[in-house]
Amino acid sequence: MKKTFALLALACAASVAYAEDTTYTSITLTPDLDQFTTSGTTAFTATTYTNALVAPTTNIGAGGTWTWTTTFNLSQALTVDTIQAQLFTYTGEGKTQTGSRDGFYTVTIKDVAGNVVAGGSDVGDRVSVMYAGYSSASIITPTASYTSTTEGTLTGSGAVVSYDIDKVLAAGAYTMELSVFDNDTNGYFVGVKEARVNLSAVPEPATATLSLLALAGLAARRRRK
Repeated sequence: MKKTFALLALACAASVAYAEDTTYTSITLTPDLDQFTTSGTTAFTATTYTNALVAPTTNIGAGGTWTWTTTFNLSQALTVDTIQAQLFTYTGEGKTQTGSRDGFYTVTIKDVAGNVVAGGSDVGDRVSVMYAGYSSASIITPTASYTSTTEGTLTGSGAVVSYDIDKVLAAGAYTMELSVFDNDTNGYFVGVKEARVNLSAVPEPATATLSLLALAGLAARRRRK
């Protein structure tokens, strides 16, 4: 019995230590103009808005695409749970879309050698997204205005997308690529405000081992009874 309680005490102590080590929650990534590549029917003349909305003038609804490439660093091994991004749609005149638009997006994470460690950019990796229009009752993200230093006010409505990663990544530098694609018969433009890399700590091997030992001790104690 004393051994059982000792194992339980060790497991509890390890669990407390693990709980205190959860210092990471998320990393916020904000876009810059030079992080975008585009293809489509409209020339790339993106504008940076004062609250970090970047809106490439590439008509996604006319077959255009854009990819935002940025980097983030992990100082220790962590679980990347999801990648979330705030996307907004607007018209060619910079006005709010009154109707919803359909599209696709992909998220790819690469290591410093350029190897894909999560997600993917192939056609089969695409995830559908519905950008809610201003008049829609199912708006996911509230309509907001973004003041430009050169072009007045751009309003847009859209969606918060969340891409499941659920993968442990070692400490180091990584590249995230977020791409948007067309899936609609109507034209529309897409801007991005920010993305978040949502993280959680990796349980230490000692914690898991001690927990298993404690459970085994409890099971043995019950059998003796």
